[in-house]
Amino acid sequence: MDKRAILAVVISLGIWVGWQKIYLEPYQRAAAEQQRVMEEARAKSKEVVPVAREARKEAAPVFRGKEARKEKATLDLGESKVTVSNGNDFLLDWSLDSFHNSMGDQNDLVTLEKISGVQGQLQVRFSDERMNQILGAQVLSGEGRWSTTHAFRDATVRKELFFGESPYFARVNVHVSFSGQIPKFVFLDLLGSTQRANDKEGSIFGEAPDKVHITWRNNNGRESVIGANLKEMHESLAGAKWLGVDTKYFALALVPDVPAVTGDALP
Repeated sequence: MDKRAILAVVISLGIWVGWQKIYLEPYQRAAAEQQRVMEEARAKSKEVVPVAREARKEAAPVFRGKEARKEKATLDLGESKVTVSNGNDFLLDWSLDSFHNSMGDQNDLVTLEKISGVQGQLQVRFSDERMNQILGAQVLSGEGRWSTTHAFRDATVRKELFFGESPYFARVNVHVSFSGQIPKFVFLDLLGSTQRANDKEGSIFGEAPDKVHITWRNNNGRESVIGANLKEMHESLAGAKWLGVDTKYFALALVPDVPAVTGDALP
């Protein structure tokens, strides 16, 4: 074999070894690592959620032919507390501390609106529409009508905001009723500009709708109502978070598992 043939063989072997070291082996390692990550992800997805696992531990043992023992659990979130059960009556008790402490009988102000749940989790939704009506807070109806009612010493003011089909259009109606003699002069001032391009306060008026002034003059002098003050009154009296025109409260609780009523005793 001449020198050229030997050199060609050496070069070929060098290329093959280099291809193994530079390309094939790193590719195989990367593929193996990817396979390992995928297997770990699949195994992790099959694991039981720790919270659900704890719920099963709390379930009492059940024996064949006996009725499942009812369990209950309490979720305390500070502002709201709910007690749920694995029986037919999911919701045993509930309370909203912020209303109970400052507003008297909470059941007259806050009502249970909806209970829904899936896979051992229960969502409890409360409505404070009754409280809003008492305090004159804003209430948004399903038809897109936003109304606010405020009662004062000698007058009651109701503002209605009707949303149009266009997101940039709405109609405002203001109703003022007086307990005594109707004043000679009643003024309605809408402060703000509709020409404002970027409105961070989310108002169709260019400024927050709380800047609406309702003013009238009677024998006691000039009376004026500012929406912003009413909003602050709602916050201070209710002790609740202000969430816009529609205030709702949620509590998510874990429902204890309902054990099977057939079979041997469960651990």
